[in-house]
Amino acid sequence: MDSDNLELVKLPDMDEVKQALFAIDSNKTPGPDGFGAGSFKHYWAVVKDDFFNVFSNSLHMIRSLNI
Repeated sequence: MDSDNLELVKLPDMDEVKQALFAIDSNKTPGPDGFGAGSFKHYWAVVKDDFFNVFSNSLHMIRSLNI
């Protein structure tokens, strides 16, 4: 039971984030920043560390709000 809970709350690693991003249709409507998934996929080698850090920091911030 505890191992199941730990698995559910662990942060995704870089590979999981990449898999999720690359599963999104590249031609979907861009987000508020003007960049769609295709832009991030195309420049993945350049942006992967920053993309992952923003994603991870966002999750940490959301978790800190969940008291």
